[in-house]
Amino acid sequence: MSRLIDATELRHRDIFELPNGSVYMVEAQADSAQTLQARLWCAHPPDPATAHPPLIDLPGGPVRLLIDRHETCIHVRHDGYVKQVFVAEMNRRHQDQMTDVYATMKRTAEADLKQVRDRKPWWKKLFA
Repeated sequence: MSRLIDATELRHRDIFELPNGSVYMVEAQADSAQTLQARLWCAHPPDPATAHPPLIDLPGGPVRLLIDRHETCIHVRHDGYVKQVFVAEMNRRHQDQMTDVYATMKRTAEADLKQVRDRKPWWKKLFA
């Protein structure tokens, strides 16, 4: 079961929830003030769902520490889960890039077929 703790009590790799429902994972310490930084793990409005979340400084005040496996599973199945957003974005980019590749492959195959037909003698073209 999750519990409310102060943000200063968080440690590296802890997963916590903000009041708006967005979930973050503690990643690193900032160089200057020894403040912890976190990366978005599951976005809920008003936080945007992004495939490459930046590091943010931890907000002050109480946060809800997620320690229950059931609670984390709920967020993993959520549309804002960063891994799902990343996979969907990579699939979209792959499809965009492969559209040009498929068009080029089709043009090349058509050109090769035309070249093969053009090399046949005239009498074989009658029966093809």
